[in-house]
Amino acid sequence: MQEDFEKDSEEMRRVSVGAGHFSAMFISLVTLMGSTALALVLWKGGQITMDGVIRIGTLSVFMSYALSMIDPIQQIVVTISHLIGIQVNIERFSRLM
Repeated sequence: MQEDFEKDSEEMRRVSVGAGHFSAMFISLVTLMGSTALALVLWKGGQITMDGVIRIGTLSVFMSYALSMIDPIQQIVVTISHLIGIQVNIERFSRLM
């Protein structure tokens, strides 16, 4: 029984580390994409503002809206990552039982 426990524990540790790596990569990728999109909006918005098409206040409001849309997406990604970690713990508990 001790040998089975150690084998299962090692397998679950390996799976947990893999889930942690996946979670970190997923969150980092989504954050990078959101930051890149925001930078592009700011860059293009700055050009449009310099051309006099829109005012700086309009750009500021648009940037605020863009941030408001990116934040919930990042929160969903964090929640999914937590659910993956919880799934690993449930599997560990089920195997031990």
